[in-house]
Amino acid sequence: MKAVLFGIVAVSLLFVLAEILIPEGQIKKYVTGILRLAFVAAIFVPLIKMLPNKTSDIDINADGGAGVVSDETTLGYFSEARDRLYEKNIENDFLILGIKGVKANIVSYRDGEKYVVFAVTVDFSESGITGNEANIISIEEVKKVVLKRVDVAEELISVYGWN
Repeated sequence: MKAVLFGIVAVSLLFVLAEILIPEGQIKKYVTGILRLAFVAAIFVPLIKMLPNKTSDIDINADGGAGVVSDETTLGYFSEARDRLYEKNIENDFLILGIKGVKANIVSYRDGEKYVVFAVTVDFSESGITGNEANIISIEEVKKVVLKRVDVAEELISVYGWN
């Protein structure tokens, strides 16, 4: 509170000094106008800072906490968005390897406070790669690409589209 009062007094004194020392003319109008704005700011900024700010303590947990209470639907949206991002990253990793048309699909579920990946499917049916072209990429390499992005047991990764 002392700092607020000190700020208001300092701006007031500066305003008075400017009124006394600056000669009449265009510059005096501008300087006093700016100092009036500074005086208003010195008064209202601390008042605005004292208003309650509820956005700073948002807590996205199922049980709420100090902030927003999130339901399962909201948490599901976050999980869905995270899964779509991982899928896009996996598909981009195959693009870097020169393989187009790969589709990834991640299925996850909530286990307590965390989400667990239940399955990852990588579909090559649109890529034009067949099992006969294993020298291009093997199923083990496909699994390595997926495991680089997603924490999942290797046996939960399915690969489709190989003849």
